[in-house]
Amino acid sequence: MDTGYDERTALHRVAEQAGFKPRNLENWWRARGHEDTQLTSTFRIGGVRGAVHPDEEDVLYTQFRQDRQLGLRRDGRWLQGAMGHLLHRGPMSEGWLDNFKRRYVVKAYAKTMKKEVPLVERLDKIRSFHRYLQLCVFGGEEDIQPEQIFYIDELPVEFQGSKHRDRTLSMAGEPVFIAKAYGSADKRMASIVCTICAGSEQIVPLGVVLSGAGQVTEEELTEYELSPLKVFWQKKAWADTPLMLEWLEMFNESTQHIHDKYGFRILGTDQHGPRMTRLFTDRCAELGIVLVYGPASCTDVVAPVDHHVGVRLKEIIGRLYTSHLEANRRRWQLAEGRDGHFTASDRRMLLTQWAEVAWEELKENHANLLLQAFRSTGYFPLNPDGSEDDDIKIGKGHEDYRWR
Repeated sequence: MDTGYDERTALHRVAEQAGFKPRNLENWWRARGHEDTQLTSTFRIGGVRGAVHPDEEDVLYTQFRQDRQLGLRRDGRWLQGAMGHLLHRGPMSEGWLDNFKRRYVVKAYAKTMKKEVPLVERLDKIRSFHRYLQLCVFGGEEDIQPEQIFYIDELPVEFQGSKHRDRTLSMAGEPVFIAKAYGSADKRMASIVCTICAGSEQIVPLGVVLSGAGQVTEEELTEYELSPLKVFWQKKAWADTPLMLEWLEMFNESTQHIHDKYGFRILGTDQHGPRMTRLFTDRCAELGIVLVYGPASCTDVVAPVDHHVGVRLKEIIGRLYTSHLEANRRRWQLAEGRDGHFTASDRRMLLTQWAEVAWEELKENHANLLLQAFRSTGYFPLNPDGSEDDDIKIGKGHEDYRWR
């Protein structure tokens, strides 16, 4: 009996189990093999000290690149340990790591982009992006309608503890949420996933990412199920890759009628890692969603949610919190474990309720703000004759800015 490995039969078996077409899986497998053989010729550069173990480094870089495309975090310590494992020894030295990064042009990127860079130094990048939006995304043969255009962003919510205060300044310096009881750990309690549309109707539910899934009461779960918001669970209340894939399916379901009407949707976003993975981008392509990534370190100028809709949401939530604090000041100041104190479950439910009220108020009373957020950041098809170019506003001192 032939017990040898039949690659084609194995691929067909996997395709059948996963529900894929065998031919598509075969094509992917061949492309993957071709990518592996081409990595070094594409990315390894000259002028750097040669590798002592080039074959093992090629294997390591291939795995590193594939992991990053899946959105997995990979740092210097991981590279040192993984290379040591390939060589059946301990972690590699810092010198090896520096040379490896030079050989394969591996760079470190911050998780968040600071906004201290003067606007004048970012003008070329901003202008180039607006040209791309107006000429390539909106200026093609397709007649793009506002209801096809969406933008997604996250707003972090932090509950911080301190023995020196019983209030906290959170949400980028705005007075919103009360501090947790002294002695508790500082961490993000929730994130708000805000998806807005340039059309006249907001059809994508506001998302709330909560931590503490293992300690949720039945009463709490019932309230979330009845809420018009979409509640997600993640141990650090952060929009990671699995959560963004779950959000994507919700977004597709909510906007399917737009796809049926026009054939595609446009989704703008910042360069948030989980929305740049191959899993996310490939799924968007399958669903007919055109992704538009804004330039790094420019969300304060080109993101409709960041300094426009997001700020107003925070203001409304802050007002609701303040009212609740004044009416329940004693309970907010009680230490954790004392009778009557607000538990983590209480705080999660309160946050969800405030977010729901804030979202409804924003939609009902600030519809013009939602539209202006798109126009003022350039995420809106402007008149080709240039008569609407001054609708784009990038900040004080740059009133004469033009993208053409």
